[in-house]
Amino acid sequence: MQKNFKAERCPWEQEISGYILGETSSSSIEKHLEECFFCQEQLIEFQELVKNIRAMPEENLSRDLAPGLRKKIASTAKKQKVSSALMLNKRRILMMVVFFCVIFYFLFFEKKAQETLFLGPVSEKISFDEVIEKSLYWLAKNQEPDGSWSAERWGGKKGYTIGVTGLALLSLIKKNVEHEKNIKHAWDYLLEQQRRDGLFGPENSAFLYNHGIATTALLESYSIYPTETIKRSVDKALQYISSIQNPEGWWGDSSNISLSVWQVYALCRAYILGWKNAEKSIQRSLLWLASMAKRHDFWGNVDASIATGAFLFSLPEKRYSILEKDNKIKHTLQALLYQPNHKIEYYHYYFLTHAICNVFQNKSNDYIHFLQKKLLEKQVQAGVYRGTWEPAGISGNIGGRVYSTAMATLSLQNLHSSYFFKK
Repeated sequence: MQKNFKAERCPWEQEISGYILGETSSSSIEKHLEECFFCQEQLIEFQELVKNIRAMPEENLSRDLAPGLRKKIASTAKKQKVSSALMLNKRRILMMVVFFCVIFYFLFFEKKAQETLFLGPVSEKISFDEVIEKSLYWLAKNQEPDGSWSAERWGGKKGYTIGVTGLALLSLIKKNVEHEKNIKHAWDYLLEQQRRDGLFGPENSAFLYNHGIATTALLESYSIYPTETIKRSVDKALQYISSIQNPEGWWGDSSNISLSVWQVYALCRAYILGWKNAEKSIQRSLLWLASMAKRHDFWGNVDASIATGAFLFSLPEKRYSILEKDNKIKHTLQALLYQPNHKIEYYHYYFLTHAICNVFQNKSNDYIHFLQKKLLEKQVQAGVYRGTWEPAGISGNIGGRVYSTAMATLSLQNLHSSYFFKK
C-alpha cells in the first residue's frame, strides 16, 4: 500500500512524543502504530531526535568557576563561530522538545464535551445539535407542496427527485418529534410514486438509486411509525428488489457497486426489522462482492469505491462479514481516509463513515473526529443557504444541494451516534 498519509496529519501524531518519553499509555499507541505508516515514520524521526539530544556531552562545573571562566574567555575569540552554531542547534532541539511536550499535554489532558465538535482552534466550538438543526431546518423549509424535495430546483437532475426525497426523509427521521409533519408528508409522496410491481417511479437511468433509497427511507419510517400502509408498500418494494437481482448477486451492472449498495442496505435493514425472507438475497450479494474483491485485488487499491464495498461488508448481518479477519481492508480504508488532495464526494463520505466506524470498532474515535472536521468545515454558515452543503463531485451535480445537504447530515449523524454508542 502506498505511504500517502503525509498530506493529511494523522490524529495520533501528537501522541508519539508522549509514547517515547513514557508519558502515555503504550498499549493503545502501539496498536495504532501497527496500522499507521505515517505514525511509524514519525516514531522513527522522533526516536532519532531524542537519541541525538541524549548523546550531547554533559559539562561538569566545579564550585570554583573562576579558573574555568578565565580559560574559556581566553579561547572565546577562536571558537566563537563554532560555539555559536552549536548553541543555536541546541536551542532549536530544545525548542522542538518543549513544543512537542506542550502539544502532547493539551491533547492528552483536554476534556472534550460530549455534545461539542471542535472546529480549528480549541476556542472555536459549535454545538452538534446546532449543526444538525441548521441543515434540517433548511430541508424542512424547502420541502415541496407535494411532499418531495426537487432535485432539479436545487441544481440536480429531475429524474433523481425520488431518491433525493428519500435521503431528506432519512435525515429528518432522526429528529422525528420536531419534523413529524414533514416526515409523513414525504412518505405520502413516496407511496404515491410506487407502481403495481413495487418499483418507485419510472424505470429510467436512476431507478435503482431511487428505488433502493426510497425503500430504505420507508423502512426507517416503519421502524418508528409501524403502519399497515407502509408495511404493504415495503413488502412490494422488497419483492421487486429480489426479483431483479442477478443470480450472481448484483443489480444493474456488476462493475458499479453503487447500483447495488442501496438494494443490499434495504434488504439488511428489512431483515433486522423482521423480513427474514431477505436473507438469501443478502447472502448472494455479499458473496458476489467477496468474489469480486478477491478477483480484482479490490482492497489493494486506494479508491473511493472501496467505501461502498466496505460498507456492504460492515452491515449488521455479521455472519457474512470478513472485515475483522482482513487487515488489508483496514489499511486500505485508512489510506482512503487520509488520501491527499481527495475531492469532496458526499456519496462516498456517507459510506466511509459507516465503514470506518464498523471496521475499526472501538479504535475509530480519532477517525470520527477527523471526518467530522472535514464535513463541518464545508457547511454554509450564512445567507439563504445557511446550514446546507454546496453540491460537490459527480453525485453532487446529479443530486443537487438537497442531496449534498442530506448526505452530509446523515454522515454526521452516523459519526455522532457511533461515537456515543462506544462511550
